[in-house]
Amino acid sequence: MRDGPGEGMLGPDHMPTDSEPAPAKSTPSTQSAAPRRKKKKKVAPKPVIQQLSEDQIRAPDKQTLVMLGVLSALAIVLWAFAHAGCNYHPPRETRRPRDVKTVELVREPKDAAIEFQQRLLTLNYAGALEIAGGTLAQTVKDQQRDCAPKDPKCVERKKNLEQVITSAVVLERTPFNARVRVTTHKLPGGAKTFLSLVERDTSGWKVTAQVPDGPDAKLPPPSLTPAFDASSPPHGMLMPPPTPASSAAAPAASAAPATSGAKGAAPVPASSK
Repeated sequence: MRDGPGEGMLGPDHMPTDSEPAPAKSTPSTQSAAPRRKKKKKVAPKPVIQQLSEDQIRAPDKQTLVMLGVLSALAIVLWAFAHAGCNYHPPRETRRPRDVKTVELVREPKDAAIEFQQRLLTLNYAGALEIAGGTLAQTVKDQQRDCAPKDPKCVERKKNLEQVITSAVVLERTPFNARVRVTTHKLPGGAKTFLSLVERDTSGWKVTAQVPDGPDAKLPPPSLTPAFDASSPPHGMLMPPPTPASSAAAPAASAAPATSGAKGAAPVPASSK
């Protein structure tokens, strides 16, 4: 039973006993609004770079060196096989050039002039006589007498002329003769240039005259074939078209007899016997 209205309620002056817990103290609002302290980030220590010596680096290693050596040896072996295959000749084949007959070398005036001068300047007089004609053949024979085949001086001169090279340029040509400028290089005294007159023969083209090239160089007229006449070209050759001056002179020449006939100079009729 309750004794009174105040029984069971705590008054303001009521003190808690030891068995009753004390009420918690309220914290002020300022404490809850205080900023929190940021945590410091842990910085990792910098790695220590250690300087390595050449023995510690070991670059390139043994495997790399072995592979480079294998590739080099393989390249040398393949080159040797390719070189041998390109230069291999069967037993019946040789590297000596084919012997060309003189008949094949005198089919054109340019070839005949080159071959004649090459043989003459290299002291091959027997071969030069096969291409020489007219009075030039006698000149070659005279030079042949002055240089005997077994003469030590001629043999020594012939050895020094093994690297001689000859070239030519055709200046004028007709069906019967041609004028060719021939130059020989790699001579002991320097290059030499000659003007050659080449004429057609029954066996081919022959060199009939030769003079040193120069401003006053002049070849003699042809001796084996007729000289070329510009007014009456041989059969098969085309003449250049007439110039305006020549075409204007043709009507004047044709009108001259008409003018002379008007003056009374009539042609005399042929008397019949």
